[in-house]
Amino acid sequence: MAVASEPRRAGHVRRLPRQERIVINPGEIRFGFHSGMSAASSVTEHQITQRFEREFMLDHQGTGLPPKGCGLGGISGGPLLVPDYREGGWTWRLGGVISQATQERPPEEVIFEMVVAHRAEYIQPDGTLAKNR
Repeated sequence: MAVASEPRRAGHVRRLPRQERIVINPGEIRFGFHSGMSAASSVTEHQITQRFEREFMLDHQGTGLPPKGCGLGGISGGPLLVPDYREGGWTWRLGGVISQATQERPPEEVIFEMVVAHRAEYIQPDGTLAKNR
């Protein structure tokens, strides 16, 4: 999807949206996914927000871009990975856990499309969120 202009503020999202789940038979489901990389549009003490800019989206998997207004419901709990430069090379690390995403709506009603994640350093071993680091 989108290409990040600033690698240090970029995030990579892998998501399994609800509308991509196809029931084959009772007890058998096929999962599709969307993958995207975009610069963070907002980083606060507790959250990372990515707004997707359609003018920079690329179809790198050859499956077509999601239509404008495509709902991303069902991706909460998924990872937001951020690039990390260490020891002369780039790696990925957990930046946060997705807590909110764009809901499905008609294209003419879409103002922007986004994903919000709670920053990883606030996630406790039991999965709850700390108020302070």
